[in-house]
Amino acid sequence: LFVLFVIMLLGYSIFSKTKIKIWPKTEILTLKETVIIDPTIEKTDFSSKIIPGTIFTDTRTSSKDFQATGKVKKEERARGIIRVYNAYSTSSQVLVANTRFVSAGGKLFRSIKREVIAGGRYEKGKFVPGYTDIEVRAAEPGEEYNIGPTTFSIPGFAGTPKYTAFYGKSFAPMKGGFKGEVSQVTQEDIERAKLETDEELKNESKNFLRKTTPQEYVLLDSLIFQETVKENPSVEPGTEADSFSFEAQIRSEGIAFKKSDIEELAEDIIFSNLPPDKKFQE
Repeated sequence: LFVLFVIMLLGYSIFSKTKIKIWPKTEILTLKETVIIDPTIEKTDFSSKIIPGTIFTDTRTSSKDFQATGKVKKEERARGIIRVYNAYSTSSQVLVANTRFVSAGGKLFRSIKREVIAGGRYEKGKFVPGYTDIEVRAAEPGEEYNIGPTTFSIPGFAGTPKYTAFYGKSFAPMKGGFKGEVSQVTQEDIERAKLETDEELKNESKNFLRKTTPQEYVLLDSLIFQETVKENPSVEPGTEADSFSFEAQIRSEGIAFKKSDIEELAEDIIFSNLPPDKKFQE
């Protein structure tokens, strides 16, 4: 019986076991704190919750071309130079402003201001007409007055000996005659160019700061500050042009902080808010 008792005791102690598992009861600790990032300090101030920051900057300039969308009716009269000859006498001849000149093709031009046509002279017994170059303008707007070099008569002298003795010649085409619709740069065009150029520059500058900031730093979009340093449209609103350019300069400044600094501060905040009977599981 004793031997049987010993065998049973040994069997019970060897083959019979109980496993007990113990694990901690956990809960989430949620905290909300305001943290100051100060580029003027070098070490974290845990009591004031201030961590050091580093400023990264970028300045860039861009110029883009834009189409003018405005339309305006325009009328211009052709202009040019006529050489008016005086084959009448050695005395000068005054021509009042708006004196009429008719081309060989029947186009009417007028002198812009009062002119004095020089008198002729005698050289070796031969009379040489005097002349004066004057500016004239077409009587009406239109391309049809952009005529080539030709001769001109003065209707005001018709019926007098001066009619054939005073005449004009042009040696270059008349230019500038126009009648129609032209493109014009509007205030809305300038504003559109400003918005597009600024937006493109700001996006480029932000992306540059994000890519060039070292990996150990954190740069939040809310900590990137941008300003337009320069804006320069090539023309003013109301200018007649098919297109124009707009130049702008943007300066960006981002305040970044190290990941290790914010993690250390977060850990300090957690431990300072942890009840004494609880343990933080990192």
